[in-house]
Amino acid sequence: MFVPVLSRLLLPLLTVVLISCGGGGGGESSSTGSGGGGSPTTPSVVDVTAPSAPASLRAEGKSATSVSLSWSAASDDQGVAGYQIYRNGTLVSLVQGNLLNYIDTGLMPGSSYRYSIKAVDAAGNLSPASAEFLVSTNSQSSPDAQAPSAPASFTLSSSGQTSLSLVWSAASDDVGVVAYQLMRDGNVIASLGGTVLSFTNTGLIAGTRYTYSLRAIDASGKASPAVTLTATTQAIPTSSSSSSSSSSSSSSSSSGGNVGVAPHAFWVSQPVNKDETLLITGGNLVPGSTQVELAQLSDEDPGNPAAQAPSISSWTSLSPHTSTARSLTATVPASWSNGVYALRLKNGSATDSIRLINTPDPWFVQGDIGDAATPGGSFTVAGTALERTGALAPQAALVAKTGGTLIAKLPLVERVTTSTGYALRFTVPSSVAEGEYQLWLHNGRGAKPAG
Repeated sequence: MFVPVLSRLLLPLLTVVLISCGGGGGGESSSTGSGGGGSPTTPSVVDVTAPSAPASLRAEGKSATSVSLSWSAASDDQGVAGYQIYRNGTLVSLVQGNLLNYIDTGLMPGSSYRYSIKAVDAAGNLSPASAEFLVSTNSQSSPDAQAPSAPASFTLSSSGQTSLSLVWSAASDDVGVVAYQLMRDGNVIASLGGTVLSFTNTGLIAGTRYTYSLRAIDASGKASPAVTLTATTQAIPTSSSSSSSSSSSSSSSSSGGNVGVAPHAFWVSQPVNKDETLLITGGNLVPGSTQVELAQLSDEDPGNPAAQAPSISSWTSLSPHTSTARSLTATVPASWSNGVYALRLKNGSATDSIRLINTPDPWFVQGDIGDAATPGGSFTVAGTALERTGALAPQAALVAKTGGTLIAKLPLVERVTTSTGYALRFTVPSSVAEGEYQLWLHNGRGAKPAG
């Protein structure tokens, strides 16, 4: 699905403005500035505080052609969104804010390299650079052709209502394991050092099933086969009917919503695949009564950002696993295809507006000269759901800021973090004139085929 990001293709020193909006099909959108008519809005607080500099940059391992780096987390008042990795003063990659290591490959044997790290928050504020770290690759030797073995065991050690603790046995490798990559429901949630053999995942939902996969990685970047584990958090105990019956009628109006008023989804977890749990937070939710409906969407035309999502004629009602005054959880049908879904909530006949799931969710965009790009340069876009498994590659297009005219399609030249699709780099045709444009993203996947 195409999603717009407001960007600028300008002369140097001008900054990029990034606006993240929902997709079409009746979903929500966001805007900036003031429009004609209507009441003035209260201006939002602008985040101008940069994160602290990452510390303790070091090498966990190295080979003749690669170096495995790790560092200590930076801090930020709004949270760290990602880390930029610099080699010899040049930006070479971006990683998610929950990842604290990176394997730099394709290096020259017996050569020295200077590395530094910068943290970036969701507003695009950059931290000072970490102290530089100098490391030399090993001398040329026989290529490392062997991937690590998979951990022999991967088990659940304890569980709570909002956390799951995992442990595993050490993998083996002819050169040495430098990292373990942990994924939950298909998304990377942690990258751990090669000596770490346990992890506690917090902030989970009670009574919800999660699927984890774990891979060992060596210094040359080779990954072991994945081992998987499915675990469920503990459910919240229900109060006995005898002790709560007298108070249930009086408390329902304050703790839940009104069945005659439409519910409203504030936030929906994404990306989410088939047979995975969807978390919805919202307002005016009625415990045990609010309905969750989901529909599959076919793909838009990836070459035409003005194409709209098709009308939805069929909805599937899902049975919530948990239902409170603040949140709902439900599972995407296992028989569906992975892709873009439409969601709506209902209290009886009162229906919320449609919200799209798995559309690109860009966090920030960086040009080849900082926050701006030049004709012939590039844009690097970081976020989630930028790329979905499917027949189409992710695509981008420059569109006129007003009128929606297609100016140019931008070729994809690099997946900066290949394992997660976290950042994508697109080139800007040299024929595009300087100016202010919208940058539209298409994540290459709808769902069921059109027609």
